[in-house]
Amino acid sequence: MKRDAVAIKYLFSAYIVLLAISGGCTNVWDPWLMERNRSCSGAACPSGQVCNAVTFVCESGAATTTCGGFTQFQASVKSQLASCAALCHSPSKDTQAAQAFDMSDASSSDPYVLDKFCQSTLNRVNVSNPLQSALILQPTPAARGGTANHPYKIADSAGLAGFRDAVVAWANAAR
Repeated sequence: MKRDAVAIKYLFSAYIVLLAISGGCTNVWDPWLMERNRSCSGAACPSGQVCNAVTFVCESGAATTTCGGFTQFQASVKSQLASCAALCHSPSKDTQAAQAFDMSDASSSDPYVLDKFCQSTLNRVNVSNPLQSALILQPTPAARGGTANHPYKIADSAGLAGFRDAVVAWANAAR
């Protein structure tokens, strides 16, 4: 008796698999799959917005950021760090630099990815004394008060001042 129950169970399982493979369940599963894959309003969300997976309505991604001074970070620091990622701080460029600080997310347009990147970058900023932040000291030449251990230095005075001022403004906004 028990052997027959097991055989029936296997036959029923095989029938379900066969039905699914043959397309016999498409009228049940297709609408469900289509609903899951549907984009907001039938199109991609505008820049800076994300699709709410429950309501299928485009919502502002900026309202959900948690990184201090996020707007200032996006406006003045992100693009400079994207340049650093393009030079070396990205896994595809320099493994050691990327392991020290992976900046590859700086080129993302996803507000959630940028928020996480902003938070990880903020960990390298001394908001009480921004000029003593690792983010500023690493690319600053040692002769100008920077660290000696970072191989790349911003030698151009104007470029260094622009980077420093951007980080300081962001640190002040993040307080």
